[in-house]
Amino acid sequence: MDVFVLGYPRGLTGGGKFPIWKRGSIATEPDIDVDDLPLMFVDTATREGMSGAPVFASENGTWWPEGKSGTHDMVFGLGRRFLGVYSGRIGDDAFLAQLAMVWKERAIIEIIEGQNTGISSFSLVQIA
Repeated sequence: MDVFVLGYPRGLTGGGKFPIWKRGSIATEPDIDVDDLPLMFVDTATREGMSGAPVFASENGTWWPEGKSGTHDMVFGLGRRFLGVYSGRIGDDAFLAQLAMVWKERAIIEIIEGQNTGISSFSLVQIA
């Protein structure tokens, strides 16, 4: 299944401050967590500047919107579904595995609903 990571690789834009759509494909089963974390891998050549980018799956043909299952809810055509947020690549070499780490949507929802405010790393640094 195709996925798209919308971001700003190396600070580039798609014009008018819009993001670049980097295409990739699902690399791990979306319903199975990696290492018991709400994480999945996507096969794509991402670059610096894309952390925090939204990741969408793209389906073409006959499909059902999330939460729907009846034939009257069926959609024909192109559809996109939010998968999660990109947070980096596996490995230091950009040309080896090219596996992107994507935190699943449920992890993002859990963070927002938790309403726990962290401490900025800037406030942890003491200036001598």
